[in-house]
Amino acid sequence: MISVIVVEYNKRGYLKHALNSVFNQSLDKGLYEVILTKKEEDKEVDDYARKNGAKIIYDDSKRQGEFMYNAIQEAKGDIITFLDDDDMYDENRLQVINKAFKERRIGGFRNQVILIDQSGNKVGERKIKEDVLLNPKTYNHRKHIRLLFNSSSMALRRELIEPDLKSIELAVDAYFIFASICNKLYEGLYQAKDKLTFYRVHPQNTSNFRFDSKSITLTSRYFHDYNLVYNKFRGHSKEIDKTLMLYLSSSKVSIYLLSLSSNRRPEVNLTTQEKMIFSNPWISPYSLKRKIRRASLGLVLFLPNPIRDKIVLFTMRKILKRV
Repeated sequence: MISVIVVEYNKRGYLKHALNSVFNQSLDKGLYEVILTKKEEDKEVDDYARKNGAKIIYDDSKRQGEFMYNAIQEAKGDIITFLDDDDMYDENRLQVINKAFKERRIGGFRNQVILIDQSGNKVGERKIKEDVLLNPKTYNHRKHIRLLFNSSSMALRRELIEPDLKSIELAVDAYFIFASICNKLYEGLYQAKDKLTFYRVHPQNTSNFRFDSKSITLTSRYFHDYNLVYNKFRGHSKEIDKTLMLYLSSSKVSIYLLSLSSNRRPEVNLTTQEKMIFSNPWISPYSLKRKIRRASLGLVLFLPNPIRDKIVLFTMRKILKRV
């Protein structure tokens, strides 16, 4: 059986659309269950969910990992897939997932997404040319790092989800992806070219980099997660370690920048290896212009602390005047 965990961590007004896309799947309803986990009661939406057979869990956990782990404990399926409240499924998504796990000994599955706006209109898409199986032997940092986000496009075997998921603050998608790629029980993560998830782009899920205490706290939570994911999954291959280190070094540099610009003492110390990774223009999947900016900042990080901090603070103040 497939268990669909529909997650409303923050109320954003799209939940009924998400539920409707799950209830109208082409897969036989006897082959999947729906569990809705949410913080707040909403009689209209909750009644609609129950009417269509969903089980509802009310949870006030602060960490998204714990929030999702608690729902998984209520699930009956051996395949777990997810749907954020502001995203939607293509009507054939569960059918494709069911077939993929039956035909292959895969640990996880991920499909491509179609980008939609607040009204549900298509604004773009993310696509790959062919299906690919990702494991420590086939994973390539530069080719595959862009494929590692959005839990609404992921599914994995229940046995790969361990209790340490409860410690994840925000980066649940990174945990699920590497749990699928790095396990030794199965063949890896099946990356499908099919576009089966509608990812909604709207102000509430578009992050803005602001120089305030809230951003420092948010970035610190991501750093905590990437540190956990790095320590859990490193050592499987050099290519996987590159991605894990890039996540970790990028979050540490962000904390440093935000702390310095807020006149706070930086809360992290950057190692030489992390500075080298951050300053390498070819390790990140960005545009050439952004690679150059990143590399320039990375080189500044090698300067002695007093000089480095003055140069960075001067640059940050110039940026602050523009925002």
